[in-house]
Amino acid sequence: MEDTGLGPYEGVRVRVESSGQALAFLSTSSQGQSHETTFAQIIADALTIPLAQVTVIPGDTAGIPYGVGTFASRVGVLASNAAAMAGDELRRKVLALAAAQLEAAPEDLVLEDGRVAVHGAPDSALTVAQIATLASAPRPGYSLPRGMEPGLEATAYFQPEQSTYSSGAHAAVVEVDQETGWIRVLRYVVVDDCGNMINPAVVAGQIHGGVAHGIGNALFEAVAYDEAGQPLTTTLMDYALPRADDVPTFELGHVVTPSPLNPLGVKGAGEGGTLPAPAAIANAVADALGPLGVRITEAPLTSEHVWRRIAAAVTVQPAHAGG
Repeated sequence: MEDTGLGPYEGVRVRVESSGQALAFLSTSSQGQSHETTFAQIIADALTIPLAQVTVIPGDTAGIPYGVGTFASRVGVLASNAAAMAGDELRRKVLALAAAQLEAAPEDLVLEDGRVAVHGAPDSALTVAQIATLASAPRPGYSLPRGMEPGLEATAYFQPEQSTYSSGAHAAVVEVDQETGWIRVLRYVVVDDCGNMINPAVVAGQIHGGVAHGIGNALFEAVAYDEAGQPLTTTLMDYALPRADDVPTFELGHVVTPSPLNPLGVKGAGEGGTLPAPAAIANAVADALGPLGVRITEAPLTSEHVWRRIAAAVTVQPAHAGG
């Protein structure tokens, strides 16, 4: 279990151009978690426009000035909900502008495929691009709905009441070569619960990458120093990382328990692969070497380290001396 979605806040600002292109300014930057995909999905769903019609611009303080950062499995909870809130506000503005133009009540309008139409009269419609033009560059004499500022845009910040809690279980099957200490991961199974998944493929990718990272922590990655305290692992020639043949094919399952603490029902997913992996692998190695009397008390379990543990545990009976 891990607490995720730490505060204090994150924000998203969305602006729709007269071309119909939506620009989403994020207060956080991606480190490879596919923010450009998941946030575009949320905005595209709110406006019912194609995914390619949304451009995500991360970490631009000219677009949105305040933000905290991408760490601790928090962006999916905070920034995604901020994007959903901004999308809801944009949808409300779109319907209000269309209602004034189409002379209909907002509740009588339908927003589908980037078009707002009067229910039962699909030919009486406006596109999101046309509505954005009305909001930002209206014809002379046109009046915006009462209380609405120019421009089709919205900014939202999400502030959580408390952390959400993700959970999961990992199981590993390993094989240990007693002569060399080499460990091979034969099978790895993950069951994860990060609440509702905005994009299941992205979640799976994060878990796969996280487990690969955890395998590196468990078996390979170590920082070494000399007697004077100078680092010996200064490049990737010295710092061992897992290779493709060190990482098995993962078996992944999901339990979806929506969080009651945010509108999207999401929890953090970024660290769900990494955190349990070293413990699962170390437990598997301990189980394999238990009959030899080997105790596993530290990581990484490099082949040299494991070989020395095996050698120390195996008792060689002395030859009988005659005479």
